Amino acid sequence: MISLRGVKTHNLKDLTLRLPKGALICLTGPSGSGKSSLAFDTIYAEARRRYLKVLNLTEKEALPLPPAPPLEEAEGLAPAVGLEQRLPSPSSRSTVGTMSGIWGYLRTLFAELGARKCPCGTIFEKATLSQILEELLAHQGAKIYLLAPLYSPSPKGIQYLRSQGFHRFLIDGRLFDLTEEDLPPDFREASVLVDRLILKEGQEQRLREALRLAASLAGGVVQVYFLEGEEIRKFTTGERCPSCGHTFTPLVPEMFSYFHPLGACPACQGLGEKEGQTCPHCGGRRLKPASLSVFLGGENFFSLSEKPLREFLAHLAGLRFTGVKERIFQGLLAEIRLRAEALLTLGLEEVELNRPATRLSLGELQRLRLAGLFAERLSGCLYILDEPGLGLSPQEKERLLLLLRSLVEQGNTVIIVEHDPLFITASDVVLELGPGAGERGGEILFEGPPEELAGRPDLPTGAYLSGSERLKRSRISVERRLTLGGYSLPERALLSLCGPSGAGKTTILKRMAKEETALLVTPASARGRESIVISYVEAFRTLRELLASTKEARALGLKPSAFSFFTTEGRCPVCKGAGKYEVRVKFLPPLSVRCEECLGRRFRPEVLQVKYRGYNVAEILDLTVEEARRLFAQVPALVEKLELLTEVGLSYLRLGQELSALSGGERQRLHLARLLVKAPRERILLFDVPSLGLHLRDVQQLLALFDRLLREGFTLVVADNHPAFVLLADEIWEMKDGEVVFEGPPGDWLAQKTAFSTLYEKYRSLVSFDLINEFC
Repeated sequence: MISLRGVKTHNLKDLTLRLPKGALICLTGPSGSGKSSLAFDTIYAEARRRYLKVLNLTEKEALPLPPAPPLEEAEGLAPAVGLEQRLPSPSSRSTVGTMSGIWGYLRTLFAELGARKCPCGTIFEKATLSQILEELLAHQGAKIYLLAPLYSPSPKGIQYLRSQGFHRFLIDGRLFDLTEEDLPPDFREASVLVDRLILKEGQEQRLREALRLAASLAGGVVQVYFLEGEEIRKFTTGERCPSCGHTFTPLVPEMFSYFHPLGACPACQGLGEKEGQTCPHCGGRRLKPASLSVFLGGENFFSLSEKPLREFLAHLAGLRFTGVKERIFQGLLAEIRLRAEALLTLGLEEVELNRPATRLSLGELQRLRLAGLFAERLSGCLYILDEPGLGLSPQEKERLLLLLRSLVEQGNTVIIVEHDPLFITASDVVLELGPGAGERGGEILFEGPPEELAGRPDLPTGAYLSGSERLKRSRISVERRLTLGGYSLPERALLSLCGPSGAGKTTILKRMAKEETALLVTPASARGRESIVISYVEAFRTLRELLASTKEARALGLKPSAFSFFTTEGRCPVCKGAGKYEVRVKFLPPLSVRCEECLGRRFRPEVLQVKYRGYNVAEILDLTVEEARRLFAQVPALVEKLELLTEVGLSYLRLGQELSALSGGERQRLHLARLLVKAPRERILLFDVPSLGLHLRDVQQLLALFDRLLREGFTLVVADNHPAFVLLADEIWEMKDGEVVFEGPPGDWLAQKTAFSTLYEKYRSLVSFDLINEFC
């Protein structure tokens, strides 16, 4: 058992709990109720801290330890692997190959077994003496000449070799013994005859020595002339072409990296394009010519990485090697298959390794991140995953559940933070936290099997599982349409784009967003280098002006700018307003250490002397939105904006909370509140996965907010597979392979019984979707 006692992290209220090991455990509850505080800021943080503490006993240099979470006792913790629901921000260089870990093994495969194509047209593979020996001994009884070719031969060079004891030469296809005949005056090709022998048992040592001598004479090249059939086999143990003698640099894995100077095209730095155009030097293939001239089964690194994953694996499976090469190949292929199979299980068989991560949908990106966890096949670990089903279709969620179960069967404990009934009902144990967000949450309302939770209609989640509560909205009949980016949309209505991950939902949104009348709202919308919650909704200036108007501020000569930790007048001079330092730890994420000058409060001491109704600026920024509404009840300019945050379900956030610390769903709702503050000129709002991070109760609140936007004349387009936004939409577009395969109301869609629509039958009990209402 994992036992925790006296947990007081953030809003958690002195919790005591016991979780079974070797089980799938689901934490659920309203947004802000304390699920992440328990899962990540307590269990994961304490497991990681203890692991670092053990490392300090073995490392020469002690690692700084993060502070222990506020708890009295924790027992039964294991090494932890965590995947938080934070907005993935892949770089322009990240690809499916890099994020899955497959490319590391594929680069090694090319470096070890790749065949090079010389400018002369010869394709050759590097071989060891043992590999050549093994191949030759397979021809028992064959008579051979072992030759060392001379590139750019000259009489002077041959005379030197004669002085070293070599007398037999193959010159222009004829054998010469220079002890008995003269060197011809003119010749083009020449090779040293190192040895003549019959391949048979007992010749291994002689053959090995002859091979070594021939390779040393010809810069790594060995030629074997089979007298029967007059065939010449050419081998190279180094980097020299066995036909023309051209010498290459040694093959190393870095030569097949778009990010390393040894491999990346110098013109575009491995990006494949310059100023938005295909790079003219590499043709968009991102690598140097030398790297692109190495092949595995006729494909170079770029062309092989362009194949869909299933074709890529089929190509590798068709390769054939012998001896040592076969053993190297099978070892690397096993590692590649291990990672690829996790991707295939999660339905990513059509994704190419070359595809940039920036071109993946949110669902594809989430599955790619998850696949890496399953590929390592660890046991005895604690996996903590925040919303693993993010952006996935029902079928993809069922596949993911199989993998989560496989982790448990391997001897691991899996804790997931989830709101989807599919994950909740499939878990062994469910913990529901609540009853509300922020200070109104932090309690364990339920702990037990999911079937018992379904019998508790008095609880936030139990109410929906039992059917006593349903998601609902008043749908409207579509009468007018508008054109956007070549698409005909229902005007002043809620349009839902649904379909498997990678079907083209996000692509359509981005295409629509290019129009001036549309605004795309994504988890990335709320961002800013120094933004905090109160500044993002444009209320920080009002607060600073309010503090600057107090008697204390006027007496100290403090202006509104002094009440910002972004300015030199207000911020702590030591930590520059950050309130903390980052300490880099080898092989591990950086640790945050509190600033000892301001004790994490971020401001100068004189600024903190100024108070409004007993609170200084640091204490005000530490208030939740709900607490601040009560404090500033007599300040309409502030209350109006704080009420908008409450309306989008963010009353539990603290005013000074940094945007970088928010989940993707919280960022998206924060941006929605900002839209309500600023009243955008765009009348078509496009949402990418608005259900991100939301409990079913919070989804209902968001639906009500969407209805308000519709009444105000907006048109809403939502790309989300959540049953609320699919079954309660005014119109559905089902996407498949980039095409719209169905267009119409939800009732007609369900009646069609397509492969995708039938997956939503299990969610019908969650919603009431038969109401029609005209907005006036």
